[in-house]
Amino acid sequence: MRPLLPGAVATSGNQNNELGVPLTAVQLKADNDFLVLEMGARGVGHLSYLCDIAPPHVGTVLAVGSAHVGAFGSLELTAAAKGELPAALPGDGVAVLNADDPRVTAMPTPARVLTFGVRGDVTWRDVCLDRLDRPSFSLGYAGMWQPVRLRQSGAHQVANACAAAAAALAVGEQLPAIAHRLCAVQSPSPMRMRRQLDPRVTGPLTRSQDPVRSTSPVRNKDRFFRRRDPAGPSGSLC
Repeated sequence: MRPLLPGAVATSGNQNNELGVPLTAVQLKADNDFLVLEMGARGVGHLSYLCDIAPPHVGTVLAVGSAHVGAFGSLELTAAAKGELPAALPGDGVAVLNADDPRVTAMPTPARVLTFGVRGDVTWRDVCLDRLDRPSFSLGYAGMWQPVRLRQSGAHQVANACAAAAAALAVGEQLPAIAHRLCAVQSPSPMRMRRQLDPRVTGPLTRSQDPVRSTSPVRNKDRFFRRRDPAGPSGSLC
């Protein structure tokens, strides 16, 4: 998210808990326009606590998944925990919600809602994957379409990019600038999955620098401008 908002202070690594959130927030200086915080939850009440520490103006919820349902207890409790973020937004704020996940769209919020997804306000079309599975697509909002070519591998990154674009739109960034910046985004963290070519094979091989962190594509995290790997769109090869 940080590359879409030049000059923003943003969460590094996995600093998304009751220690990492305030440590990130105190880095904000007078010349910073945005604070981008990832907020992690291990149960109901955790996001409310973090929102008390750093009250959000724009909040993004990507999905309600089953990867950590053992920690939360059920999908319903997972949704309740994640719903604490949009519920904490002010009336003049913006809730960026996944239009393709009914548990997310059902989350109550006093804020204006901006959706992303196949059925969202911010959407995509014409997804095409290159030989390293890096997607190209058209990013759409309010009748305008902009070409995007991502440097990350995987068709699911299209939904991630649209979520980030929606959050950037929510704070006043313009679609052409957002699309241009998305094309330049590198992998955000050395702890995430990275794509390498194995010289012994003709196709790409995905390797993880942190197999524990990469065991599930669904992360129980939310942030003001948050990224996760929801079920993404399919795409053709190009």
